[in-house]
Amino acid sequence: MDNYRNKLRAAGISAETSLTIAMAADRIHSALSKCDLPTREIIKRQNPTACKMAREFGLLEELNAEF
Repeated sequence: MDNYRNKLRAAGISAETSLTIAMAADRIHSALSKCDLPTREIIKRQNPTACKMAREFGLLEELNAEF
């Protein structure tokens, strides 16, 4: 979560806000990681922004980024 938070901090987001957003991104990433592929596809259609956030989080944290 630190890499994602550091990216937010570098963009000018406050320490407290960047922590809150990083924690939310971590939870979204975790939730999507637990979904089966058909469910991920539904979420991707319904909320592509959540998938984009999870993908970016995964890449920065060297985790799964296949959303």
